[in-house]
Amino acid sequence: MLSSMRYLGADGVDTVVSGPVALGHIHCWTTPEEVGEKQPLSDTNASLILVWDGRLDNREDLYARLHGRLPPLDGLTDARLVLRAYAQRGVRCLPLLLGPFALAMYDAAHREVVLACDPMGGRTIHYRLSDAALIVASEPSGVLAHPDVVARLDDAPMATFFGVNEIAGDATFFDSVRMLLPGHVLRVDQRRTRADAFWSFDPTKRIRYRDEAQYSEHYLELLQKSVECRLRTVGRAAVALSGGLDSAPVAALAARHSAARGQRMVAASWVFDRFAQCDERRYIAQLYRSCDLESVQVNCDTAWPLSDFESWPIHPCAPFQNPYRRLHENLYEALNRHRVRVLLSGLMGDHLFLGTERWLGDLLRARRFAEAVAHSRWYIAEKGWAAFVRQGVLRGLVPHSWHRRVRAGSDPEWLTPWARSLLVRNSNWPRDRSRAHRPQQYARVLELVSGLVYLERFFANRYRLELRYPFRDRRLVEYMLQLPTDQLYSRGVTRPVVRRALRGRVPQEILSRPDKTSFQSLYTFGLCQRECSRIDAWLRSTDRLWTRYVDRDWLFKKRECHGVRGYVYWLCISLEMWSRYTPVGSRIRASQTP
Repeated sequence: MLSSMRYLGADGVDTVVSGPVALGHIHCWTTPEEVGEKQPLSDTNASLILVWDGRLDNREDLYARLHGRLPPLDGLTDARLVLRAYAQRGVRCLPLLLGPFALAMYDAAHREVVLACDPMGGRTIHYRLSDAALIVASEPSGVLAHPDVVARLDDAPMATFFGVNEIAGDATFFDSVRMLLPGHVLRVDQRRTRADAFWSFDPTKRIRYRDEAQYSEHYLELLQKSVECRLRTVGRAAVALSGGLDSAPVAALAARHSAARGQRMVAASWVFDRFAQCDERRYIAQLYRSCDLESVQVNCDTAWPLSDFESWPIHPCAPFQNPYRRLHENLYEALNRHRVRVLLSGLMGDHLFLGTERWLGDLLRARRFAEAVAHSRWYIAEKGWAAFVRQGVLRGLVPHSWHRRVRAGSDPEWLTPWARSLLVRNSNWPRDRSRAHRPQQYARVLELVSGLVYLERFFANRYRLELRYPFRDRRLVEYMLQLPTDQLYSRGVTRPVVRRALRGRVPQEILSRPDKTSFQSLYTFGLCQRECSRIDAWLRSTDRLWTRYVDRDWLFKKRECHGVRGYVYWLCISLEMWSRYTPVGSRIRASQTP
């Protein structure tokens, strides 16, 4: 099992066997305190054995809550802190842990195994529980490597995947593997198994400040904390920089923090000469100058989907592959040459600004009637009555549960009848979404975005690089869920709270950008021009798997590389690529080919 996940760390492997339990840990030392640490760890009585994968972002706060004689904080690793907290508080310590983490604890005194992962899905736990054994690993590959586990695709999640939806609840692509839900703890002893949420967001909570400046100041404070705590590293840190409103603020704040410590922040960017629509040098050059960043620019004119396929890396346990994989590989390789160990990413920042169609209902519920009238008049003048009724009234005022019922009755037309029958229509995760301020935002933030995390972790770790995501900080996410909608969108201006908060820290031309850069031209060139013969060979082969889920007549009706059709086209390519060129995929192909 450990061998199947060796890509997760290059600093060694250690194991412990205690009675009926075997625990192992792959070391990847990226914070100063943990260098040289050997896990699993045990307490002084050897009654608790811990394996920990993660980072604590509130070390000082947790340390202050512990009692008894303690060694100095700088002599304690994050894992040692967590072990002491658990020894004193048991599972009641879990809500106190801030940062991405997954842990497995064996309590020998009670003969109990405890599994937990953080509420933001920053680390994952996958498992299989049967009458014979509990098999646990950070990633599906670890569970599937166990000889008692048979690798089979789970058709219901696969149908949901091809239906362009999030996989529901704790399901994975494999019928023998479950994923522990974020913010949950699973406890297994000889008599029973129980899973409970140890922390969750309050979907009904709201924030109301007197003026806009307070919203902006609070946002800046939280984002700054999130960035700074992610810069604790043993080596160099860098920021993946584009010219947008996600990565630019992260780069600016990271540069300021590094400069105060006499260091210069590295910023890595993709640049293009051939695909001008993809190039953002106009914006990033301004940030390099204003923040004194060390620039690493990677030319990606040859990084179209499936380029240089003979060396194309494929995730071992995911039928979905990123069409822009080569972009990321080029960036990771360049950073590896610069000996960067930690990369801050603006990924998933967009999720915090969803649900802005609720602006009208939000203003009316707050009794801000004059503003509701003024904003409605602006919307009608700019976009017309039809758009106002469709977006402002129907989507903004009609309860979210009604939208879900309407969507449940209209299945994706491209799915086969068999795949449609497998769709999960009423997922219970995330819970209480109908009570949330902005249900779409709440659901997207809490849906298993952790899947994205473990997918990309595989690729980054191959270059000894740890990815960190400031926009997945629990404190920042909680704040964004509670904000009034007019702080996310107001009269055609997206992210007004960000544009105000970063004024003077990020160049005004970036703060004034009305849109984002698109990589559509690179995508179209690769899939509809350069790689057509390879793709056709996969999709039209007699042993193809995608036709179990997608109607072949629909897909072959016309070749498109944009919109829903273009996305489904890539999903079919992903499944064929994975099932042909990975050991797990090949085993499944041999057993499931129609």
